[in-house]
Amino acid sequence: MKNLASILVMVMALLGGLQAQNSKVTSGVIAFDGGRYEEALEKLSTALENHENGSAVLKEKNIPKLHYYLSQTYLRIGQDTALLKQHPDAMLKAYDHLQKAKETDTSGKFKKQLTLAEQMLWPAIFNVGAMAYNEGKEDPAKYEYARQHFEKAVALSPEDINSVMMLGYTQWMTKDTLGALNSWQQTVDLYEANTPDEPNTDVASAYLLLATLYDLQGETGKALEIVQKGRGHFPDDEDLKRTELSIYQQHPDLFEEAEAKFKKAIEENPDDLVIQLAYAGMLQQAGHQDKALEIYQDVLAKDPDNIQANIQIGAHYVNIGAEINEAKMNMTNEAEIDEAAKKVEENLRKAYPYIKKLHELQPNEPEWINQLVSITLYLGMDEEAAKYIEKQKEVMSNQGGN
Repeated sequence: MKNLASILVMVMALLGGLQAQNSKVTSGVIAFDGGRYEEALEKLSTALENHENGSAVLKEKNIPKLHYYLSQTYLRIGQDTALLKQHPDAMLKAYDHLQKAKETDTSGKFKKQLTLAEQMLWPAIFNVGAMAYNEGKEDPAKYEYARQHFEKAVALSPEDINSVMMLGYTQWMTKDTLGALNSWQQTVDLYEANTPDEPNTDVASAYLLLATLYDLQGETGKALEIVQKGRGHFPDDEDLKRTELSIYQQHPDLFEEAEAKFKKAIEENPDDLVIQLAYAGMLQQAGHQDKALEIYQDVLAKDPDNIQANIQIGAHYVNIGAEINEAKMNMTNEAEIDEAAKKVEENLRKAYPYIKKLHELQPNEPEWINQLVSITLYLGMDEEAAKYIEKQKEVMSNQGGN
């Protein structure tokens, strides 16, 4: 009888613990329903801890319910700005408990609730990630925090193009280049598979960045394929247009195709000087210096203060003068020497107005002052040379003071 009594005592103790534990879940649910989320979190977390350490085991049917309400509690906490500061991982924990609820709901009793919970959690976790990403400029550590949230957003809604694209941004900012490439490739694939009637212009950047990454990896053909697909969807996107032209510019082996693209782009955008300058740069790389100079002159006709065009034309004539002068050093025929000297002078006179303009635009740039000193001394422009020498001394003195 004593043994039976002892067994009954133990059973009653266990049942008491079970009832107390299940009542803790119930009281946590009541606190949640009443909007007392921190109280609900404390009660539900305690119930889970006691269940896991064996001190108060839950009924099996209550385990998915517990995880479901923990998920919902963390979700509500994460949607409250003040509470989120106290529980920064709230949304991530909401996701984890939702997954636990799905795993333990073997009977499917909570299937409908869990499906609705997923639909509620996805935009909430996305928004926390987006807020953190926007704060990344001031606090780079936020990019990693944002990445964790976008990973969960993608897991919840793998075909949501914005979640996948934003995951790519955060991977890039956290130096996960391969991850970013894969995410942006997935973004492009999703867009190609289900292109909306109204273009989602935000996606244009995914095409641009993906093309850039492929080009950096030496996959030029793939880069051009991606950027051209992007231009097909977003024909007015200037960044995509310039990226395509930039890829062509960097690959002289594609010169003929590139030249046709540049000519068409200039025809469509005659006032876009950036495209014209890029085309001129490509022509220079391909050895078509005269064509490049014509374009630089066209740019200056529209924008006399354009620094790049002034630099390129001025440098062209200075370099020719320097090459001729170097060759002159090895000449022995007086007539050839005199002719070479005239050509040096002729090219320096052509260079002078462009270097002078650069000095006017950037008066304290030592490069332009030094060149003007050399040119004016060579050309016998003593008064001008003296002025530039004084300016040279002034700039050097200021630099020494700094």
